[in-house]
Amino acid sequence: MGFSPAKLAWFNSNGLMVREIPTPLPLALVEESGVIGVKASVLITQDLSYSDRLDGYLRKNLEPKTSKDRFVWKTRFLDSFARYLNQLYKKKVYLVELKAEEIFVEELGEKSWRFYFGNVNKI
Repeated sequence: MGFSPAKLAWFNSNGLMVREIPTPLPLALVEESGVIGVKASVLITQDLSYSDRLDGYLRKNLEPKTSKDRFVWKTRFLDSFARYLNQLYKKKVYLVELKAEEIFVEELGEKSWRFYFGNVNKI
């Protein structure tokens, strides 16, 4: 008998926080017990509505433009994302499936970004 998906996400989120990898802060775990095990479970996390999904963020910001400033922006963004993936690899965090719609992007300024996993069940 394993953990409920919400409890698994709770453990994974806390594991990412211990490894100092940005993740939505897990706020509460609610489980309803049934006869055999957990009947229903819910994990409440930090609100990421101010962030964009990676696929939408790229669609919005990587439009084909010929400006040199745009090239510099693209290079900085891709460098930042590559560093994030390298950080995951060095800390031995592996994802079952890495999809753009599962990653959230928070723009911290013109030159820096923070990335979050949306689905921590598959780590």
